[in-house]
Amino acid sequence: MRNIFSMLKEILQPQLKRKFTSLDGESLESYYSRIYKLMNELTRNKCKVTNHQVNVQFLLQLQPEWQRFVTLVKQSQELKHVSYHKFYDILKQHQHEVNEIRAEKIARAANPLALVA
Repeated sequence: MRNIFSMLKEILQPQLKRKFTSLDGESLESYYSRIYKLMNELTRNKCKVTNHQVNVQFLLQLQPEWQRFVTLVKQSQELKHVSYHKFYDILKQHQHEVNEIRAEKIARAANPLALVA
């Protein structure tokens, strides 16, 4: 017979993954706020999560337009020792560039022939 903790883990795992995943078009601030609330909830419930686990999930679950900046952060920072708060501070400096990337992506999707000319 399985114990209740393993059953809860199976139920909650997909929910945690969804909460850790940034939404299409979501601002970095909104994503960070959700992660911050989730981490507070985990702390309140005495769930142990390593700094490294949080950092990896925080960076990996960002939308594709952030990947260039995520790579820069990974190369310049130690994932095990720096908090996701610092990563947020570093990444938010690039929000304007990401907004431009998103705008270009939307423009291409709306009128693919406009970029050919």
